[in-house]
Amino acid sequence: MTDRLEWAHVSSPAELLYPGRDIDGAVVEPGEIAVAMWTGSNGIAVHGPREEVRDRFLQLAAAVDSAPPVRTEAACIAEHSDQPHGQLAQAAPEPGTEYVFALSDYAHAAARALGRGWCGESGFLGAWGLVFSLEEPDSSRLEGRAVRLFVDGEGDLCVGLHDDVVLSSEWHYISTEDLPDFAPRSPGELTVWGEVIASAIRRHYLD
Repeated sequence: MTDRLEWAHVSSPAELLYPGRDIDGAVVEPGEIAVAMWTGSNGIAVHGPREEVRDRFLQLAAAVDSAPPVRTEAACIAEHSDQPHGQLAQAAPEPGTEYVFALSDYAHAAARALGRGWCGESGFLGAWGLVFSLEEPDSSRLEGRAVRLFVDGEGDLCVGLHDDVVLSSEWHYISTEDLPDFAPRSPGELTVWGEVIASAIRRHYLD
């Protein structure tokens, strides 16, 4: 285990605590409840308004539901690991566990972020996506053409003008510095990526 977290095994007894009840010298505030899990003489507790506590446990349940298969050998946890926090290396991950969304999903998210009149279209197997306007935008740079979202040979997310299957020789990189370190795993996270892509389309083709 690690000393960065307070660990409570799933077999630890749980207790629902209400305002005024001490938790190792602390008091549950009025308007809050707490769920405490006891580990011997110590414990951990999640506290707050009832709905927020409920939502947090639903988030935990969703994290468990989306977890990929876990190896059972003791040797699967190295003494030292460079894996990102919360990520375990998977030699053969189940389909859809590494990347929940296809690249064309990002294009659809960008179209939604651009607003009314914009649409997205999926490329082959979702490996790329098109973003286009049903209403001719006030921009001579598009001239009725679509913007293609793709990943270049160096692994950078890019946009470029698309004519049939011929991609323009000029494209623009999309900065992902302000995005999470990992690919989106929920519709809400995908929406954030869509807004960043839409911003790049506005900057390069509409402004």
